[in-house]
Amino acid sequence: MTNNTGYTYFIEPHSVENINNITEGEKRAATEKFYELNVKQSTPNEDGDKIINSVVDGVSENFLNHYIEIDLNKQGGHYGEGYIKMNASDSPDFYS
Repeated sequence: MTNNTGYTYFIEPHSVENINNITEGEKRAATEKFYELNVKQSTPNEDGDKIINSVVDGVSENFLNHYIEIDLNKQGGHYGEGYIKMNASDSPDFYS
């Protein structure tokens, strides 16, 4: 378990073949692993993002009503890092 800027959650890093070229499949697998470890229930929104409805014991409720995204923008400085958002137009709440 880790605590990052007030968010407590279970972490199990997902390996990728090439850290400089993360594939959509690797992104999807890493996101699914996060949900498997930390989320009891989620509901897809209109964009297909899985909005977190409940979390497992010990995980911050700060995740509720948010979804997890992985940054694949190589120019942004946070490439390959996960973050939480409330909707697609929001700025990330934090990077992990």
